[in-house]
Amino acid sequence: MKTTCFGLFRFVVVTAVISAGHCAFGTSLIMELDYGGAGAVPGPYSPASGGYTIVDEYGQRVNGLVQNDVPSNDFGGTDWYNFHYGNNGEGFTPNVVIATPGNSYHYYPAYGNVINVAYPNNGVGPDGLYWAFTADPGYEVRLHSADLVRFNTTAFDAVANVYSGNDVNSLGPLLYSSGAVSVANTGVTFAPNVAAGSLTLQFALPDGAGPNFNWAVDNIVFSQRLVPEPSSIAMLASGLAVVAWGRRRLGTRSNRN
Repeated sequence: MKTTCFGLFRFVVVTAVISAGHCAFGTSLIMELDYGGAGAVPGPYSPASGGYTIVDEYGQRVNGLVQNDVPSNDFGGTDWYNFHYGNNGEGFTPNVVIATPGNSYHYYPAYGNVINVAYPNNGVGPDGLYWAFTADPGYEVRLHSADLVRFNTTAFDAVANVYSGNDVNSLGPLLYSSGAVSVANTGVTFAPNVAAGSLTLQFALPDGAGPNFNWAVDNIVFSQRLVPEPSSIAMLASGLAVVAWGRRRLGTRSNRN
């Protein structure tokens, strides 16, 4: 009975985990891109220099460390890019799209010991900097961490919030808030570790902190997973119940002996 229960338990757990499709860490937006020119055919690529726009396609449906020959029509014609990402080895996010509602970000290569960041070019969205993440139906997106940088030695407090939903004008419930955190000159890492079908990361910036382009975002780490079907959850619960029952029977036999 002991072996049978353990075998069933192992089968149920493995099946449920595979069905969930969980990946602990996935894509990291390291804000690196190469520019390949404009036109119908991409030309030779060169690393983006400071001031290049991080186009809307960056971070969309990531399936590797590099996405090559990606066309963008952000500027009215076709421009070509190679996008670079980080990863901790547990998969990417081909079922997640991102957006930067209310913000347009530019690339900056280095400031002190901070490299490769995205700073807002055209102000901020309503009440801060935003990044929105939307998973395909049947999936969830998990936001693990993100860095906020300030290009100034004077410290100011900022707050990282994560809401469910992807509409900055009608956000869902607040899932995470860091509270006020002092940011100056180097990156500060926030670790929300929350999941939903869609999420919006907001960095709420203080009044009186100078131009918004003094702030930047870096190393946004997120992953995807299949939403467990009710049948998978029921299967896992049944397996745990069988194991508990088997242990009780074994305990009863031991007491009799």
